[in-house]
Amino acid sequence: GVTGAGKGCSAKTHFCNADEDVQAYNVGRHRHTPEIEQILGKPGEVVFTPHLVPQKRGLLSTVYLQLTGEAADMSVEDMLECYHALYDGRPFVQVLPAGKLPRTASVVGTNVCQVGLAKNERTHTLVAIGAIDNLCKGAAGQGVQCANLVFGLDEKTGLSNVGMPV
Repeated sequence: GVTGAGKGCSAKTHFCNADEDVQAYNVGRHRHTPEIEQILGKPGEVVFTPHLVPQKRGLLSTVYLQLTGEAADMSVEDMLECYHALYDGRPFVQVLPAGKLPRTASVVGTNVCQVGLAKNERTHTLVAIGAIDNLCKGAAGQGVQCANLVFGLDEKTGLSNVGMPV
């Protein structure tokens, strides 16, 4: 099968059917949309369309943010400074330099989320891209990371920052 499409077995998620194919699913009605809107405080404003791709593991998110006011005049470098202010010191978030974008192959086998930014100057849109290994940084890695914090352990205990092809 493939990862990231739930645990149920179906013809759609059988690797023989998914191989050499990319498809959008649950367009306009994905079950995670309400929680994304809740976390962002943007009810009714998020458009989320996941795609099923034939790979063993990994998830790439591309998020489009319409920039208004002073944010519309910011450069990618300025925005990256904001991201660094938020994420520096966080062991599992890697903010990439301007011009470099995340790839799923770079995070396989890790609990890392790589984040990269681009800006469409014409439309004043920020494009934020994130890559994770959905089997490590997904619920399993998140559970270990949270347990480490709850029990007073170093949050990195048992979790890797170094990619390891599988």
